[in-house]
Order: sequence, then structure tokens, then C-alpha cells
Amino acid sequence: MKGSVTGTGGTARLNVSANRRNIYWSVKPKTTGPWLFGGTLKLRYYSGYSRNITLHGWGALGGSYSENIGINKNNGGKVYLSGTARDYSGHPYSVLPNFHVAF
Repeated sequence: MKGSVTGTGGTARLNVSANRRNIYWSVKPKTTGPWLFGGTLKLRYYSGYSRNITLHGWGALGGSYSENIGINKNNGGKVYLSGTARDYSGHPYSVLPNFHVAF
């Protein structure tokens, strides 16, 4: 499963590997200069298990930040990406609320 969402703050992506063992996520904020990103990847398994992963990164003007996260296959679930990038003046560029994909 994969998804992409674009809003006024930029573009965010989630991509689950075919074997459901890895999640690739990325953000590309629409900033006017360098930026810092802080966010959370929330894993909600259908079994009831949940896991939150804190995200931190940075980028240059026009750049993106991404990571690959290993997960338990389990019986599947949903992964939510949230967070905000801030430019050098502190202006926020947030991921659209409730952005998620199933795995």
C-alpha cells in the first residue's frame, strides 16, 4: 500500500513494502529555506498492538527527508504520519491531519 498527500505545507508519502515488513515515509515541505522536521509515525495493528516512532530530520530548500522503518508483519493495520517542519523563521509546514495507509 502506498499513499501521498499534498497540502499547503508540502507533500508527505507513505509506502508499505510488498512483504509488509517495512514502511518508507518521506516529507517535502514547501519552505522558503532550510527546515527542521519533527513528527510521529503511529503504527496501529488490527491485533490491538500499537507503536509510536518519533521522527526528527532536516532539509534544504526544495529538499525532502525520508526513512525506512522495519515493522512486525502481524495481521496488518494502519500507519499514520503526522508532524511539522519549521523554517528558519519558525513558520510551520504541517502534514495534513489523519494521513495514513493500511499495511
